[in-house]
Amino acid sequence: MTGPARPAPANGFTLIELLVALFIFALLSAAGVTLLRTSTTGQEVLGNRLDQLSIINRATGALTADLLQAVPRLSRNELGDPLSAFSVNGASVPGELFAFNRAGWSNYDQSPRASIQRVAYSLADGELRRSSWPRLDGAAPGPPATLLRDVETVQLRYRSYDGSWRDDWTPTDPMEMPRAVELRIQPRGLAEFRLSLIVGPQGRADPAQQGLDYTPEDSTEFFR
Repeated sequence: MTGPARPAPANGFTLIELLVALFIFALLSAAGVTLLRTSTTGQEVLGNRLDQLSIINRATGALTADLLQAVPRLSRNELGDPLSAFSVNGASVPGELFAFNRAGWSNYDQSPRASIQRVAYSLADGELRRSSWPRLDGAAPGPPATLLRDVETVQLRYRSYDGSWRDDWTPTDPMEMPRAVELRIQPRGLAEFRLSLIVGPQGRADPAQQGLDYTPEDSTEFFR
């Protein structure tokens, strides 16, 4: 004689098993969202850094191109005051760092002007700017172009022909230019970077031998 039949076990999961499964799924989902957010943030930060590096490279290119073509040519501002070939901390533009004359100014429309252009670099309102003059003598500077934003400080040094570095450039000869310029630029939120750039022809060449369109016979007389 057999006893009563036992009920067959029910198919499926218990409530506790379902809760454990949901808890594990929630953990995996949270981990996935965190990983995706971290990856997206990392890509955004990397993209911003690359954009900043591209801007710095463009600014470096402009500085390099201008300084390499610097020429020892004197000029005058819009008031007729004489300007040195390479001047420092002038008042031509707000926050001027240095200004000089450069050759190689392209003249695509064949305008009646010289192939030499006066340019100035300045730090104003946290921006590193480049200004240029439409004419070499007797003109006011045009609107500046912003090369770098969010710049905290720019420190400068100048290398003379005796190999020494100076914090200022005040030669007795207004035609004399430094051999190199060092810029230490501190952008906001980024590491400081340093540029050491060559200035013009590496020698004390006579400007008349460089094909310049204007060469005062005596720079001392020019500054009187």
